[in-house]
Amino acid sequence: MADRINITEFLSDIKTQPINTNFIKKLEKTYGASIDSYISRLLSKAPNGVFFEGDGVSKILSHDWILEASDDMEVDFIKWQLIPVFDMLDNDFVCYDVANGNWCMFYIATELKFNEGRTLEEYLINY
Repeated sequence: MADRINITEFLSDIKTQPINTNFIKKLEKTYGASIDSYISRLLSKAPNGVFFEGDGVSKILSHDWILEASDDMEVDFIKWQLIPVFDMLDNDFVCYDVANGNWCMFYIATELKFNEGRTLEEYLINY
């Protein structure tokens, strides 16, 4: 199993993270929308995914997994305009809502979007 890191430490330097322009361009083309700088930096930090310590947040998804999420999870994330970013276990994902510019939870088993508009820290640290 891969090493696990602390979620707070992972989030601490997002603002200085270089942007992986190739990946972000693919994502913007896929979703037909611009991705803001903070989200671009966050997504650029873990191209191969990262597992986190503790309960609740399992991992940030890899670039490949994010781009192929609709096929792999059999949910039309593009139609929903949701980028799945964090796996919270039990079919729950923290997603970036491209259309509304905020975060939400998404339960893939029933395609239920809930808890919209919280900060990322509220989902990941205080979950």
